[in-house]
Amino acid sequence: MTDSTLAYEAYRRLVRLEHVRGGALETAFPTLGRGSMAGACDRQIGFQMLDAEPSEQTTDATLLAFHTGHHLHELVQEAMQFFYGMECESKVDLRPIGYDISGHADGVYEHDGKRIVFELKTKKAYPFRKARNPGSSRERQMELNEVQQAGMYALAVGADAIHIVYLAKDNFGTAFKPRDHIQAGETIEWMLDLDDPVPGDGRTVREVSQLEAERINRISEQIKSDELPARNIPGWGIDGRVDVLPQPGSSDGPWRCRYCDFWGLCDTMPAQALPLDDVLIPLKNGQWINREQFED
Repeated sequence: MTDSTLAYEAYRRLVRLEHVRGGALETAFPTLGRGSMAGACDRQIGFQMLDAEPSEQTTDATLLAFHTGHHLHELVQEAMQFFYGMECESKVDLRPIGYDISGHADGVYEHDGKRIVFELKTKKAYPFRKARNPGSSRERQMELNEVQQAGMYALAVGADAIHIVYLAKDNFGTAFKPRDHIQAGETIEWMLDLDDPVPGDGRTVREVSQLEAERINRISEQIKSDELPARNIPGWGIDGRVDVLPQPGSSDGPWRCRYCDFWGLCDTMPAQALPLDDVLIPLKNGQWINREQFED
């Protein structure tokens, strides 16, 4: 008998090929903003709106994890569609309510007389356990950006509530800590009306969603005015500004920077907002912003 990794290598190569061929999901409507940008750094959103080429390559391990999560995601959507008539991957347009944002809601369905926006997030063991067991004095909490994304979609489609689901995609636990045990396929679910307070925050779903839509809209206006936003992350430090980038692989904060697709590009620039005339940015279409200027 000989050891073999043929199946793994074939699977890895196919997922990588699909990633290269597929690219990013097209916007639901011709907007600069996307609902999935909720909670992201101002500058990262700016790079995405410009369609900049990521400076960091997605690892094979990350692609395989995304692939697994995607198929679990589709399975749950099929179940919700079969049993509750949910419309999956619903196109959402926030322009009629004043925001240059669109997106795809995981689903929209009717239940108990309410119109509900459904958002599903597949989670590894650690974030799932953190959300399920936050401590005796705290409610189970979801990520604020996930509430904002679902809430923005709910505002756009006239929904009454949001339904956020965390789905565990792996097993975890030992006999010594049964409280920490996680079974793959286990869920944590929140059903919140738009005027309910967000657990751990206090503001309503409607309030945090409107504030985030306004922030993304401001970034859209900056890009249209030929300005790259400052390196600001909502909730980081006193004012959100990140003066020094943490190194990838370190434990320094903010963690969002360490995992950003544009880390190397952003590291060449100061933290403040910059005129697009003063920066050199490669684009996904093979062109550059200001290449000729920088070569002169």
